Amino acid sequence: MRSLLFVSLCLLLACGSCAPSITRGLRKGPVQSVRKEQLPPMAQTNGTLLKYNMIFDFMKKHFSGMLLVKQTDTNTIRTLFSTHFGLSLFDFEINKDTLIVHHCIEPLQKKNVLSLLQKDLSILFGLNLQAQHEATVYSDTRNNAAIVYRLDNPNIFYRKDLTSNNLERIKAGRGFGKTYFRLLPGENGNGNSILIRHPLLRLSIQLEPLE
Repeated sequence: MRSLLFVSLCLLLACGSCAPSITRGLRKGPVQSVRKEQLPPMAQTNGTLLKYNMIFDFMKKHFSGMLLVKQTDTNTIRTLFSTHFGLSLFDFEINKDTLIVHHCIEPLQKKNVLSLLQKDLSILFGLNLQAQHEATVYSDTRNNAAIVYRLDNPNIFYRKDLTSNNLERIKAGRGFGKTYFRLLPGENGNGNSILIRHPLLRLSIQLEPLE
């Protein structure tokens, strides 16, 4: 009973923070109208075929291989994840609202997992954004180095580095659906790597760009 209460308290502390660290050091400002162009995707397709080394960890399951991403329409991408030996793990077609599963291995064929993958990839490639949103703006009043846009519908924080104009962090959702996206320096000179974490679900995705 005590252990259950302790776990519940830990979850409440993890989920109940009203001052997310993504806005730390910034001052809350008024609600503004924000255009989609002001929130460039953390990963941009630009009509080309993208290649990533991908590591996918969920609970005790570990998958690694190559992720191929191709934009097939204005708001649609096709993603193929396969091992380095050529075994296809999943083949999805994704847009803002739908996920078409062309192929998926059995361990990932769970509704909740598929829904998370659809949401994560949609946010990562900017498919979830409308042409315009109302957003609360948090500004760096000292150095003007960063800015955060908080969208209420859906509930997402975008932190943009004003020097590079890149989205460096994203925080989406609440509770068990809380997700963190982070842009990290790449290790192979091909660009920035990306880390996506669902800490309460023990799910993470790492993407390292390839030539």
